[in-house]
Amino acid sequence: MSRKVLLNSIKDLIEENSLFDLEKWHSFEIDFSINFERRKEIKELIFENIEKKTLNKNANGLYAIYSLENKLLYVGKGQPIGNRLFDHYSKAQGINYNVKYKNWFNFFNQNCKCKIYCSFIELDLLPDNKVLSDKLRGLIEQVILSENSVEFESFRKQNV
Repeated sequence: MSRKVLLNSIKDLIEENSLFDLEKWHSFEIDFSINFERRKEIKELIFENIEKKTLNKNANGLYAIYSLENKLLYVGKGQPIGNRLFDHYSKAQGINYNVKYKNWFNFFNQNCKCKIYCSFIELDLLPDNKVLSDKLRGLIEQVILSENSVEFESFRKQNV
């Protein structure tokens, strides 16, 4: 496949799937304020919601976390998405603090101990080429970050 054909295929895939239109992604609400003793219940809820929307509870892709006031708090990629969302829940609860990721940890601990709204899109663009698929997810994540006001990015810049 020529480079031009590959680039056109990627462009078509992005447009056909509305990858930059966060409003068209799958979404669900989850309460990150629920006590960590009930973490198993939260993890199950996250994976059940993902499976309900995609038929694949271990879906890889991109996700966005919003406040209930519809402020975009964070955009990321997950393999699978459910594990990353559960990781954010753990940080919101103050679990597994790591100095290396202190801004990320502090942001979630301060801003996500509440009900949040998660949007996600399953995105295994090239399942036969994991490296290229990861790079494409990263590229799409960067475009979304550059086109939207994301609370975590402001927080990170203030806490350098």
